This record gives sequence, structure tokens and C-alpha cells, in this order.
Amino acid sequence: MTRAPRKPPDQLDVNEDRAFQEKWWTAERLAWGVFVLIIVLALAGLTGSGGWLADATASGTAGDVDYPRFSRWQADDTVSISFAASPSASRTVLLSDAFTSLFQIVDIEPRPTASSATGDGKALEFTVVPGAPGTVDFHVRSQRPGLVGYYTAIDGERLNATTLVLP
Repeated sequence: MTRAPRKPPDQLDVNEDRAFQEKWWTAERLAWGVFVLIIVLALAGLTGSGGWLADATASGTAGDVDYPRFSRWQADDTVSISFAASPSASRTVLLSDAFTSLFQIVDIEPRPTASSATGDGKALEFTVVPGAPGTVDFHVRSQRPGLVGYYTAIDGERLNATTLVLP
């Protein structure tokens, strides 16, 4: 009768597939790398709501529009319009139909003095101090996920923008 050799007490009698185990460890390391990449992209702003990539600016001679480059569906964001100094006391902002179909306007600070519907979208008129720059903040909420291109016109100067709304 042949007897199996005795194993030291710190070893188990388990069949190991070393090649499979090494492949598993490699897959595990790749998964951790993907998780770290997702976290870095989120911190950079690619998931909306903060980070240096989350917002963008469209500039023109009449002013600038700061808008969300990445947004979250049904989350609040701010679109800021900065007027350049002008001798006029009245400034007009046109929000395209694509803008108003993507964003629900929750609040406008300061409130417009007049508003009207046009064939291109909604025209809002604001009173500003002549010769001084001014700012208008639109507090908006995105209505649907997807990639949407739209424009905002300041005193007739059209500034294009694109926002990716994530679910």
C-alpha cells in the first residue's frame, strides 16, 4: 500500500490553474484602471455639475454666453449671458427653439422687461446701464437626454452652443 506524501501544515491540497489565475489578475487590473479613468473623467466634469470640462463659453462682440457643455437630465444648470459695454440701455437676447425645447427656464435673474415669441424662438429684452457691462443668469433644467445644438443671439449676434445631456 502506497501512502501519499505528507504536506506541510501551511499548504492546502487544492488544484490550481496558474495560467487562468494570471489572466484573472490581468483582467482585474484592467477593470481597476477603467474605474480610475471613470472617476478622473467625472472629476474633470464630463458627467456634468462641476469640473473644468463641464462648462463652455461662446464669445462674440456683443457679449459672452457661458453654458453647460455636459448636463444631467432633469438637473438644474445655469446659462449666464454677459453683455459687453454698449451705449444702449436695452439689450435683446434671443433663445432659439432648440434651446427652449432642451431647457426648461426655471428662473431669470434679473427679470426681462419684455418678452415675445418670434419665428426663431423667444426674444427677451433687458434694461442695462448704458456704457456698462451686464449679466443675466438663466436657471434652467434639461428636459431630455441627448446631444443638442442650439444658439443664443445677443442683439442679433448669433452664438452657437452644443450640450450633451446625460441620463
